[in-house]
Amino acid sequence: MGSLELFHTPEPPYVCRLATDQVSVRLKVTGTVERCGLEFQGRSVPMQLLGQLPGEEVYQAEVPYESQAPYRFQVWQHGQLHWLGKGGSGPEVESFVLPDLVPFLTPQWVKDAVFYQIFPDRFANGDPGNDPPQVEPWGGEPTKSNYFGGDLQGIVKRLDYLAELGVNALYLNPLFASSTNHRYHTRDYYQIDSHLGTSEDLRQLVKACHQRGMHLILDGVFNHTGTDFWAFRAAEQHGPSSRYWHWYTFRGYPVVQTPTPNYLAWWGLRELPQLNHANPEVREYLLQVAEYWIREFDIDGWRLDVPNEIPHRFWQEFRRRVKALKPDAYIVGEIWDQATPWLQGDQFDGVMNYQFRNAVRDFVTGKLDGAGLAHALTHVYLEYPPPAWAALYNLLDSHDTERFFTLVSGDGRLFQLGLALLLLYPGAPALYYGDEVGVTGGKDPENRRCFPWEPQQQDRALQSWVRRLVRLRHAHPVLRHGHPWCAGSGEVFTCRLSLNGQALLLVLNRGEHTHLALGLAKARELLSHARYVADAAGLMAIPPRSALLLAP
Repeated sequence: MGSLELFHTPEPPYVCRLATDQVSVRLKVTGTVERCGLEFQGRSVPMQLLGQLPGEEVYQAEVPYESQAPYRFQVWQHGQLHWLGKGGSGPEVESFVLPDLVPFLTPQWVKDAVFYQIFPDRFANGDPGNDPPQVEPWGGEPTKSNYFGGDLQGIVKRLDYLAELGVNALYLNPLFASSTNHRYHTRDYYQIDSHLGTSEDLRQLVKACHQRGMHLILDGVFNHTGTDFWAFRAAEQHGPSSRYWHWYTFRGYPVVQTPTPNYLAWWGLRELPQLNHANPEVREYLLQVAEYWIREFDIDGWRLDVPNEIPHRFWQEFRRRVKALKPDAYIVGEIWDQATPWLQGDQFDGVMNYQFRNAVRDFVTGKLDGAGLAHALTHVYLEYPPPAWAALYNLLDSHDTERFFTLVSGDGRLFQLGLALLLLYPGAPALYYGDEVGVTGGKDPENRRCFPWEPQQQDRALQSWVRRLVRLRHAHPVLRHGHPWCAGSGEVFTCRLSLNGQALLLVLNRGEHTHLALGLAKARELLSHARYVADAAGLMAIPPRSALLLAP
């Protein structure tokens, strides 16, 4: 084929069952072609260009799903027809065969969600009566071990603030009984930490969220426990004779925690003994925990901590059990890199999109140019199957990263660029508590400061910017469900979003150049309501370090 190379494999994301009667089929092309087709059930189905990367294009078609149905690809280059099938290329090549696929269905509400992540101890103190004895004054300097008294009642009392901001989904860091302020060292999966409140407080919070049209997901830490978890303590006390000895992986008895643990621990941290997921009792226990909080408290899903440490077969059963209880529950995994193995319809709905975060960070800080950002976002878009696109949990920062405002050295205009891309791009955007009012902080524990509720401590201009962005997102379905076409050069990034004949153009100008060629003669800017007209050379005057949302 000379300069033409074709690639397809009958597995996600190249094939994906979208519903019980539809399947998407993709083809990657290296080289320039006129068009591509899918030979399926005796007919040629035109394939649409899904996206472009340097030197390659990805095409996609949707056809009725039929397990074991044969299919081949047709590619026209320079007027010549090329074929691709299971056996390679040529007109007589053997066909690919559609494999058995489970439907990849993601919750509809997630596709319209604006998430807000809350670190409970630092958001709001609604009940001083449950404060720890060593609680410190609100707004003090955070350490890895201190407490400030934030709790569930604090969240309940601030729901109207979040609703006014436009938030309609909450993700809460762990709530279960623990010896730490972040509560990733679980002591009891069936008890709310007493310093956060009670089971009734959680019921009240979930009910109040649902009354406002909000959803709420909890943090599931199912890879490891704390050393004060009852099963670990029983094994530590009774040794190999304990029925819980094989809930963990011990390397000797007596159990030794310091200076080096003689048991498998997450990242070697003695405080976090790792559960043995090869043990069916452990798996069943954790699955029942996941079911309990959905069944008894009506939570709307789970964010899963370090799920890459746990075998895929566990997450497959996790999905079956959770979706059987609540079909529209959202299952999102903390995966920092490429996540296709978890996004095949049988495990997660989405993942925390740190690839998105890293790309936006690198663009606004000057490490990537506009073309680099376009390449990075398009790469993410093309490496996942269609149902996952709108269910990706897009973020700029979290409890595990530096605050984005700190990353840009407090430059409000650069922060606004990042927020604009976060909130005006497909996926489920997530604000980390306090980002909207300018909370700063480096790595843990600085990134876990108390929310500043005093108005004089808040960046009100930034807060207004976030409100405008969220309002636009809710008003325009194309921003939530549209097809993104990213491009860029130098200091400028653009993303054209299209859906059902409507198109909007997002423009991020990181630099100082104010005259840009955007391919538009005139446009209406939806954030400022200004009107832009191109000059005789086709250039538009664009403010420096600005984000625009243009409607033709």
